[in-house]
Amino acid sequence: METWAPIILGGVFLIAAAVMLTVASRQRARRREETQQRQTRGEVVTGTVAGSIRNRRSESNASFTSVSFRDRDGQERKARSSVKTIFPPRKGSPMQVWYDPADDTATPVLVGDWRDGLTSGVLLGVGILFGLVGLGVLIGGLAG
Repeated sequence: METWAPIILGGVFLIAAAVMLTVASRQRARRREETQQRQTRGEVVTGTVAGSIRNRRSESNASFTSVSFRDRDGQERKARSSVKTIFPPRKGSPMQVWYDPADDTATPVLVGDWRDGLTSGVLLGVGILFGLVGLGVLIGGLAG
């Protein structure tokens, strides 16, 4: 039974790596789509960080960033970050927001916030690390 332990452990690491890499690649694809969308339509305005939004039922310190901005018509609107962060920006600090004045159904997107890419970058790095460890343990278990 001892010979199966490294194979099972390596498999678990590889499955975890696959999940992390899949989530990271989807987040990066979404960001690419948002960037292409910003280049073809809509406009970028400066808003103000209104605060952070946390899930009250969660024990996590991570929160979404809420930003208030004014559209072309002077209406105050809100935008929310697409990912949670444990490093929220200070309330009242300026932040860029993309929105499409021609399409009210288009969700406003925060632009240029380093926190948005942090999650996918960390998941990508940890996923690669888990994949390498999983391969090493799996190969070691098969060779031994």
